[in-house]
Amino acid sequence: MVVFLKFLQFCFRIIFHLPAKLALSVMYGGGWVTQAVTKKTRFRKTIAENVSLVFSEKNAELIADKLIENVSYSLFELLCLPFFRDEHFRSIFKWEGLENADKALAQGKGAIFLTMHAGNYEVVPAALANQGYKVNSVLRAAQDPVFEFLNRCRSHPGVKIINVSEQDMYKETLKVLSQNEIVGTLADTGALESRHVFYEFL
Repeated sequence: MVVFLKFLQFCFRIIFHLPAKLALSVMYGGGWVTQAVTKKTRFRKTIAENVSLVFSEKNAELIADKLIENVSYSLFELLCLPFFRDEHFRSIFKWEGLENADKALAQGKGAIFLTMHAGNYEVVPAALANQGYKVNSVLRAAQDPVFEFLNRCRSHPGVKIINVSEQDMYKETLKVLSQNEIVGTLADTGALESRHVFYEFL
């Protein structure tokens, strides 16, 4: 898998020498092909069955398709992230509310960005770093060649990774907050198996 991902990334390294809009079109073309193929596999049925535990069967299939599309496009964005320049970020991101981050950081105590597994949360830290913010991402990644490869992509341009599988999340988070930096974390996953906090939802 890692060899294949590195090959794809090598190809996109060349493609991203093209004008920004053309390079991004090719990148999203790769995402489109991936989602189209994935929808023909058993994964679509499995995802729909899981979603149907909460939603109706009809809605579950629609949601499964949207999820496959989102993951496919997000994967290619993450894969190409090391080659993003200012013009690529400007083409993808439209910022609203960054003044709130500035107000929080003006207090000198850092800021916590809380999100969930929705949209492409993978590239937001890099986009913030491209805006000049010091960003740290909290995640859990096993010692595996695929995760190591993805973490190198995630850390562009200058994003620091706090991997709870290797570091003490609490100490590292407090440290970077004391340095008035941003910490990004996901609300819908537990850092450690013994430290989940469950809330009733819907």
